[in-house]
Amino acid sequence: MARYPHFDRGYDAGWFLKERTRLIKLTFQVSTAAQERILKRIEEREKPFDNPPYREDGEPPYLEEWEDMHSGIHLLGLQAISMLSDSLKVYFRTQREDLHYRVGKQAGATFVELHKEPLGRVLGTDWSDCPADWAILEQVARARNVAQHTQQLHSFRDKHDHKTLERFADPFFIGDWQHYGDAERRFFKYPVLEVESHRLFAAIDEVNKLADWVSSRIQELQEGSIAATVRKGKRVRYAACDTEECGQGRSRGRPRRSFGSLAPIGTNRKRH
Repeated sequence: MARYPHFDRGYDAGWFLKERTRLIKLTFQVSTAAQERILKRIEEREKPFDNPPYREDGEPPYLEEWEDMHSGIHLLGLQAISMLSDSLKVYFRTQREDLHYRVGKQAGATFVELHKEPLGRVLGTDWSDCPADWAILEQVARARNVAQHTQQLHSFRDKHDHKTLERFADPFFIGDWQHYGDAERRFFKYPVLEVESHRLFAAIDEVNKLADWVSSRIQELQEGSIAATVRKGKRVRYAACDTEECGQGRSRGRPRRSFGSLAPIGTNRKRH
């Protein structure tokens, strides 16, 4: 027997999630553009990098500045994926509070894994009809964990942890140069976490797909499950008649708990 969603907040959480992802993408683009302009000037010997100092070590001129810019872009990617993960986590928490489902615990599991099954149960889906790539969503959370729990002082280039590699032999968030074959993998067992722009934007697209699909699914459930609205004074009761139990299960005039009280997004649901 389906349990249809409740709506306590009266807004579409997916819209706010997409606003967050839009700002994350915009901030990353603006910030990295400044670093890339400096890289271009160094590589093309433009001012103020057009008069390199003499070096006896044979290293390219302005090597330190060049490395600093690359490290800065790397850090911006780590910050962006951390913000994306936190935004997705708040979104799932909001849905849990609004739809009144419970999340269990599992050692080593991310919040994405923990929310997937109970949220799908509430929405009546096994997610096979959802276009979002859950593997990428999970790796967003795992990448954040690596980025925020660094293991070395001398570098920001931390490696993917054992738990991630157990689930994803070829992680999504690695540099293109790290996509090596099985023979080479023996020498590079733990690839470096890198959040390149095209991979960050691909992950954002998957988050947006999830937000759009869940919002659409909730709207479908709202429209398909409300069969009649019975008003009595200021009290509003909602009933669903898409099962044989329609008309049964009420206690002292209260709505059936199994179906919930459904109100369109953007309206205030009256409590009984």
